[in-house]
Amino acid sequence: MKRIILLLFLAAPLAAQPEAPVSPAMRVLRTGGLRVETAALLMSGQEGGTIPLATLILPMPGTGERSRVTVLLEMDGSEIVAGQTSDLLRLEICLYAIQAPSESGPGGRVAGSRMDTVEIDLSRLGPDLEKSGLKYVGDLDLPPGEYFLRALVRNAGTGEVGLRSIPVTIPDFRQRSGLLLPPLLPEPANAWLVARGAGMASPPPIFSPAADTADTADTALPSARPILAPSVKTALRIAAWKQQGGLRVEVRRPGGARVAAFPLEITGREASAIPGLEILTASFEPQGVEEGVYELRAVPAEGRGDDAALLSTSFVLLERGGDGQVWAALTQARQGAGAPAGTTQASRNPPAKRGKKVRRIEAGPVKARYREALAVLAGGDREGARAAVAALETSTLTGERPASSEDLLDVELDVARELARGDTGAIIPLLTLHQVIYRDAVRKQTFLISTHDRELVFRLSALYAELTGTPEGKKKAARFLDGIAAEMIWTAPPGLRARLFQQILAFDPEDRTALLCMAVDAERQGRYAEAVAGLERLDRILASQPEVRLRLAVNLARVGKVQEARRVLADIPGLATAEPWHVALAAQELARLLVASGDLDAAEAAARKGLERLPDDDKLALQLGMILDLRKDPRGAHDAVARVGTKTGGMGGEARHRYNRMPLEELDRAWTELQQTALGLLPTLAEALGVPGPTQAPTP
Repeated sequence: MKRIILLLFLAAPLAAQPEAPVSPAMRVLRTGGLRVETAALLMSGQEGGTIPLATLILPMPGTGERSRVTVLLEMDGSEIVAGQTSDLLRLEICLYAIQAPSESGPGGRVAGSRMDTVEIDLSRLGPDLEKSGLKYVGDLDLPPGEYFLRALVRNAGTGEVGLRSIPVTIPDFRQRSGLLLPPLLPEPANAWLVARGAGMASPPPIFSPAADTADTADTALPSARPILAPSVKTALRIAAWKQQGGLRVEVRRPGGARVAAFPLEITGREASAIPGLEILTASFEPQGVEEGVYELRAVPAEGRGDDAALLSTSFVLLERGGDGQVWAALTQARQGAGAPAGTTQASRNPPAKRGKKVRRIEAGPVKARYREALAVLAGGDREGARAAVAALETSTLTGERPASSEDLLDVELDVARELARGDTGAIIPLLTLHQVIYRDAVRKQTFLISTHDRELVFRLSALYAELTGTPEGKKKAARFLDGIAAEMIWTAPPGLRARLFQQILAFDPEDRTALLCMAVDAERQGRYAEAVAGLERLDRILASQPEVRLRLAVNLARVGKVQEARRVLADIPGLATAEPWHVALAAQELARLLVASGDLDAAEAAARKGLERLPDDDKLALQLGMILDLRKDPRGAHDAVARVGTKTGGMGGEARHRYNRMPLEELDRAWTELQQTALGLLPTLAEALGVPGPTQAPTP
């Protein structure tokens, strides 16, 4: 019988095996807790990081006294994935609402928080993510009050972060009427990869007519930073709480200064599921406002629009709008920063979006217009030349059929090469012209022009080094880039800053400014071993320069080389060129390291030695008091601390403030020197162009 059963089993067809479930391409998980450094960043109030963020905050009436606060974050996809080595991208997203100081208390309490981890399979969604980026929507329940909303995004694989701190007022909807919430503006469908916070209810219906019907409707979420054109009517939606009468919109600069006001044409009103909340459909046309970044605010047609409870939407105004793109897509050309140092080629800009025809440039007419603008410069009218070149670049790179930035770069470089045949000095006025255009475009956040002119400055510097063909020419090219670094150190992401300094060092391996800035930049990002390597290289070149030695010692301690750090710190006060802030911080750091090692005798001696040199230094006096308290000497501790604040002239906290600053003085000096040099070379440029030179010496 057993044999028959076995034969029947063997003869039966195998049952179909169930297929392994396919893991989702993206999922959102609640995060269990915060890393220590993440928590420190959130509570620090700092802003910045390497991942650009745009934010939109929308408070709505909630349950009881609390409001439901929906938060939209938009993250630049190209920066999110920078440095990513695996196909699984894990993004930690944290929202913290911190009470602002008020008459009732000092603030600082966490009133609400949300922590999610977004996991994305880049093998399936990578192209969608890099197209623009990730739009995340989360929410918090908050009582009325003043807050700082702190939003942090962290790539768990690379450690790169983006951090924003936004002051926000949550109105008391039970006590207030006539409230107008931030205008909501649409953007192209499917422009972003969209993630909703884990366990979050549907987004508010105000976001779009269908935003609460299905997950697929998330593509209709509004823009956190829309791109508008001054000549185009713009549609928007506004949530109005117990509001009567007409409305208008105000355009304001970031921070509040009003620029313009426009009538609002209301085309529809609909009641919401929340009694008292009405959803308005409207439009306006932003005429006469120059390109730049602004805030848009809805206000009553009559009366003042400066109520603190009124909230704004940040937007970018471009002459021809975004042409179907979002703000992050306009910045993606930054990823052309991967060219090897010392070369004149850079990665091409991303391909134009579908539906946008890119034309080949007509080199002849563009060359002629560029030379005409340079003739204006050669005549001494630098403002006129900047305006003419910026107009040429804008008209060439935008419109229905824009040319590629790469083609325009080729034309401009061809002209520069022609002008430099007689004298390579003719390139220098061009360099300064495009440096200033780049600086102005960055400050106005006109992304296409800033990206293009930054790349042109890189290539003009490389062209100068190539044509001179001498070590001195390469050192000058490095100095040209030191000048543009004065702007880029504040505005460029880390990858681009690294490319800049690597290019400088390719021209001049001993450029002291670049070496110091690279080391400080690495230290500020927590890459201490990299900072040590750069500072040791610079120390060999400069031979015991106090600031270099101080920074080297601090970073040696951070990588565990404490004995070496203590030796370097002890030597700094004896350096002939040591300034008071070098001495103060060296003494503070040395005493701190000695306390940490348990050597209180040596720590007291270090603090006292520092006070002998700087008797009015409050920080050292407090440190000495702490050391004496640890040594069970309360009287000595009291006497040490009693001197704090009794005298003036000590370094106090200034030493650490000086240390934490980027070393910008030499970068600013390089910028100024280049501008002065260029003025003296305008006659050289005029001769190369065959036009009259300046009739009088131009002013800086």
